[in-house]
Amino acid sequence: MGVDLHRIGTTISRGTSNNGFGTIVSFPSVPAGFPAAGTILSTEYGVTYPIANGGSYVTYGGVNYPNQNCDVNVVANGSGGSYYDWLNATNIAYKTGTFTTYTSSSADIIINGTNYGAGCTYYGDVNHNGTGGYEEVGTGGGCSTSLITTTGSGSNSISTPVGSFASETWDGIEYYHDGMGGYTSSYVNYNQATDGTYIGTDSTGGTDQLEVPSGSASYWTYGTYVATDYYYQVSGNTYNGIKDYSGSLVNDGDYIYNDGTYDYYWNVTTSPLTVSYRDYP
Repeated sequence: MGVDLHRIGTTISRGTSNNGFGTIVSFPSVPAGFPAAGTILSTEYGVTYPIANGGSYVTYGGVNYPNQNCDVNVVANGSGGSYYDWLNATNIAYKTGTFTTYTSSSADIIINGTNYGAGCTYYGDVNHNGTGGYEEVGTGGGCSTSLITTTGSGSNSISTPVGSFASETWDGIEYYHDGMGGYTSSYVNYNQATDGTYIGTDSTGGTDQLEVPSGSASYWTYGTYVATDYYYQVSGNTYNGIKDYSGSLVNDGDYIYNDGTYDYYWNVTTSPLTVSYRDYP
């Protein structure tokens, strides 16, 4: 009596069966109709070799990017599924082409405590270089020369014996990008007081004395003033005072005294007024 094993194989997909002769026949546990495990189903060419599966990488901006391509077989798993056989990948080569982009900016511009952002911004592509590294290729961007902001009017003042005096005034300050990542500023309607501008008068009078001769500890009055007029002085951004000696002022050549050896006389010059002394044996 013969046994048709083909017929039996079509009805039993796994396990064992009695063949009718007292012998147990075993069959492989392979689902019917599926390719056997390890069968190459297809091959994909020039695909990215994943880092997790053994491919190398390049790091940019703290991120790891796969930088290899390869050919890989798609293999049957024996149960109707498939997987990439990365372990046996072939034709492994470093990538070329863009894998990310970049933006590069200059330092932020801060004016009077306000942040106006960067004056220069560049952007471009980051490309695989074909040898495992990368290169940055600029595609655009640049530096601005436009107006950033305008502040309001203001002034600079100096302190004088008759109060504060605004020596400089302006209607505003304009801030511009300088085309190099920084900024410049310029006044709007800037004005500075001219030399000799009258500031004010101190009406407190007094007397002026001079030590004659120097080191003698002997002081002589040469003038009595009734007020002091103050005027702006451009040089040094300061002021000077001119005393009003309408009370009295010695004349050039007036006698002061004799110290037993020398006669002393006043030296008086004007424009500007200076007072000193001269002596004769």
